Amino acid sequence: MKKLILILIILFAIQTIEAQQRKYRSAVDSLVLEGIKKVNARKFEESIPLFYQAIELEDTVWEYHYEKALAYYQMQEFDSTIAVLAPFKDRDDLNDNYYQILGSSYDIKKDRKKAKEILELGLKKFPK
Repeated sequence: MKKLILILIILFAIQTIEAQQRKYRSAVDSLVLEGIKKVNARKFEESIPLFYQAIELEDTVWEYHYEKALAYYQMQEFDSTIAVLAPFKDRDDLNDNYYQILGSSYDIKKDRKKAKEILELGLKKFPK
């Protein structure tokens, strides 16, 4: 009987933890989606705090950083774009847009060597 009660308590605890994680994930997704809507509406200044909040909750998802960098890029704040994206350049899960935005930012800042390095990395990873 004690084993059954212990198993039930453990199952209840697992379900509670999973429910909290879903709620947490939903909050992050809501922040990111709202930020993307702001970017699409060209309200870049309003989008950036939303991305910061999402990143505070889930800083390992590079896409959240990318969305923030994209807002900076649209605002022509290329130093900020580079600062946000550069730390991720060695990850394996980046997409072609990452390399385009980062490489273009370096190019606009007249750092041709770094722009070429990043764009060549992107072309190597995404040849078509």
